[in-house]
Amino acid sequence: MHLSADVLFSKLQTDLGYKIDTGLPGWSIDSTVEEVCCYSLLGSLLKKFVEGDSPAPQACASALDKFLAVNKRCAEWELQLEFTKDAEVLGLIKQELENFWYTDGCTPLIEDIRACFFDGRAGPGASIKALGTDFYTKMFSGPLSATSGLPEIWERCVTADDRFFLAEARRASIYGTTVVAASNYSFVNKTTTIARGICTEPSINMWMQLGVGAILERRLKSFFGIDLAKQPDLNRRLAQRGSVDGSVSTIDLESASDSLGLKMLCTILPKGMMDILCIFRCPRTKLPTGSELVLNMISTMGNGYTFPLQTVVFSSVVRAVARWHGVRLTRDTFGVFGDDIICPTEISRDVIRALNMLGFVVNHSKSFVEGPFRESCGADWFRGVNVRGVYIKRLNSVQDTYVAINSLNLWSARTGVALNHTVTYLYESLRGKSEVPLDEGFDTGVWVPNAYRTRKVTAAKGRLQAYVAWKAEPDRFYITDGYCWTFKHQRMRDYNPCGLLLALLGGYIRGYKVSVRRRKTLYVKKRLTTPCWDRWVPAEVSDPRGSVSLRQFVSAWHWNLLGSSALPG
Repeated sequence: MHLSADVLFSKLQTDLGYKIDTGLPGWSIDSTVEEVCCYSLLGSLLKKFVEGDSPAPQACASALDKFLAVNKRCAEWELQLEFTKDAEVLGLIKQELENFWYTDGCTPLIEDIRACFFDGRAGPGASIKALGTDFYTKMFSGPLSATSGLPEIWERCVTADDRFFLAEARRASIYGTTVVAASNYSFVNKTTTIARGICTEPSINMWMQLGVGAILERRLKSFFGIDLAKQPDLNRRLAQRGSVDGSVSTIDLESASDSLGLKMLCTILPKGMMDILCIFRCPRTKLPTGSELVLNMISTMGNGYTFPLQTVVFSSVVRAVARWHGVRLTRDTFGVFGDDIICPTEISRDVIRALNMLGFVVNHSKSFVEGPFRESCGADWFRGVNVRGVYIKRLNSVQDTYVAINSLNLWSARTGVALNHTVTYLYESLRGKSEVPLDEGFDTGVWVPNAYRTRKVTAAKGRLQAYVAWKAEPDRFYITDGYCWTFKHQRMRDYNPCGLLLALLGGYIRGYKVSVRRRKTLYVKKRLTTPCWDRWVPAEVSDPRGSVSLRQFVSAWHWNLLGSSALPG
């Protein structure tokens, strides 16, 4: 059965109509937690929904217009100090960045450019001129690309490792290295109204950018106490507490990754740090129209050091403002993850002022300095309760439908609000429904409590229960007879033994198979077993399952698919 987004939304309105007035634009400060949950779901369900795999032309046009406007704003930025306080805060920001860059007061964080090479890696996505997205093909079985001056640096860096040198010599003799003037600007899905713009970088630039990013990440941990691997969880917990006692505020910025203007960074960053960043950036990007745009920003979404650099700058701003106010920051009052900023409420307005002074634009619809609501790192909190809705991005496959059903059942379990019409509409569209245990992935099948399974099969060994689930099958190429197939029309002389060894040592190869990143996930049916069908692992706040109990989920499943609140026996 074909699923219609309009019909799905009308079903949701019917379900939520028992709890809220769906004609109102949203919740108010006097709303109950249940009402806020319902309005959040109503606003989120189809916010990011797209019919196809690519964003709509109008969404791309909106993204491009916004990108051009931000680039122009970066070029026109001028430092304006209205009050003495502004100058003092600016001085403290620059001092924080100086202390960050000079590890002992005089030694720069990156003394030798080769350190960026040793910490570098190939990103998981596409690179300019690369024949594939896997590590081996991208770095050792195809042409490399770089902006002017970097091929010479790359040649000197690879000589530091004998295996890398031999692999690069083999690759260069067959494919060579292409010098490019610009990155490639393109679009991916974001919301129904606007796409997300990203830049595909040259492969050598990306390797070195990621090396810079890795060094910045380590320094973030030692200098600010920010571990990017763990910070999202900390930010969510801080936001939850802020929604209860108002002690911290959450601040979000518009187009933050594109707003790191060159003129602004030249003003606040140490010169050595700015020089390193400029060596590996792309000064231009090629737009979908075919024209090239000179970038007035240090980097874009797609650059390997953009995210840690954002975190460095915004952490310095918060700490500088706190120092000016004489406020001591702790892990319970301060957290930055990219442009997700959390700071004590008492200094939040001056933090916003400092960000505006540096050319950043605060997204007021997603920033919260007062009231009972806080939002950070994908979690929405109202009076300490997770009220985040469900975002259905597509309904093009059976796996998309599984994700939607499981997510909505989980939402009902968390909120206590039944979605019988909505979930039943999705469920009835399925043919040959795969019933899977409750600890399986969102996209493997429909989570069905053991009491409601329609077909119970016990495996031969012990009391294992058998089931069939859809599993993502990674794309692989095979290594056979001293030959490595990675892309179409490959020739025998392309084989690079040293490059393959480096891929193996880097963990990119398992046995005789090399995993490749697919543009579209391929699913296959697999027969599996489980010793406990209703295994429900207690989850952290950051987990999509939240703090939902097994009984809550079983009740929600019963409401949504059987239309009754009465549980069996």
